[in-house]
This record gives sequence, structure tokens and C-alpha cells, in this order.
Amino acid sequence: MDENRYFSWRIGVALLVSGIVSSLVIVMSIWWYFAIGKLWLSKIGLSILILPAVVILMVGICFFWFWIFSSLATLLGADEE
Repeated sequence: MDENRYFSWRIGVALLVSGIVSSLVIVMSIWWYFAIGKLWLSKIGLSILILPAVVILMVGICFFWFWIFSSLATLLGADEE
């Protein structure tokens, strides 16, 4: 094998799966917000919390993506290449 490889199929699979899972979480969060959350927050008078919640959600999704990616890369053995 080539010693100067920086990309392998294991890293590609980990990137693909973590991207798909993170995208699904983002889509479900957006769907929940527009279907239920927006009306519920305005009904109870907490519409001011929408912006901080979005920031926390985006930071959380970034950590979630990295956790999935690093876990899959380790499980697939990408750290041993």
C-alpha cells in the first residue's frame, strides 16, 4: 500500500454516513420547528428563545457529526492505516 495516502474507503464511508445522519437530524429539527415548535413557542410567549435554540442546535449538530465520524472511522479501522 502507498504510505502517503490521506484518504481511504474507510474514511469515505465514515464521512458519508456521518453526513447523512447529521442531515437527517437537521431536516427533522427544521420540520419539527415549522410543524409544531414555532406555533408552540409563540403560544406560550417564548418566541425570544428561537435564536439561541438555533445556535445551540447548530453547535450540537457539529459535535454530533464529529462524534459519529470519529466513532465510525475508529470502528472501520481508519486509524490503523
